[in-house]
Amino acid sequence: MNVKIISISNNSAVIVVLDTSDAYVVDLSALPTKRVGTVVSISKNVLKEATPYGIDLSVAYPDGLCLNVLEIQEGLFSQGIFSLNDLKKNPSAISQILVHMANALGAEVYRKIKIVMEDYK
Repeated sequence: MNVKIISISNNSAVIVVLDTSDAYVVDLSALPTKRVGTVVSISKNVLKEATPYGIDLSVAYPDGLCLNVLEIQEGLFSQGIFSLNDLKKNPSAISQILVHMANALGAEVYRKIKIVMEDYK
């Protein structure tokens, strides 16, 4: 299994499994090289002994993320989009609404991730 060495500290290293992007802390002696940024091959047994590393976002979002259909509808109505003819007159309305929602969602995700990370200190 191919992993990338992300950082080294004392006698351990943080690695990322390339196929999954999962991160782990492993004993430095389990790695064939000790250079940050290097991609190396390790056995699954090494991962069995490893400690998961990183933030578990399921803590902040146990139900996942989703778009609110009522907000999309409200956005369309606020742009005067009530029918297919309205949409044809203003086809960029959907993009504008989704960009606005994505920006709001991004700000909320950032805020929650920051709170979760502060709890991990």
